[in-house]
Amino acid sequence: MWSGDMHKRFPIIDTVWLVGLAEKNERDAQQLATRRAENVMAALGQFSIRGEKSDFMGHIFKPDEFGQSGRRVEVNVSPGCPDHCCPNLNPIPRTH
Repeated sequence: MWSGDMHKRFPIIDTVWLVGLAEKNERDAQQLATRRAENVMAALGQFSIRGEKSDFMGHIFKPDEFGQSGRRVEVNVSPGCPDHCCPNLNPIPRTH
């Protein structure tokens, strides 16, 4: 199971940071983007993927030249150090 493998490789998770995205033509795009991030955060929690610092935010996707879909959630997971010996290398961006 992927979550078990992750816990073996990284027993300490410092930061879980999610960005939910929605395309501007989707209904209630800002709320939808935030809900997508909330739902993924809840799913990660079911697999015990939780950071000592965790947060999420929603954004309206701005199309780029690569033609990517804006209907997604970007997940960032940063491992932590034993005994918290490292400085805060992975701060969570301010969402509010």
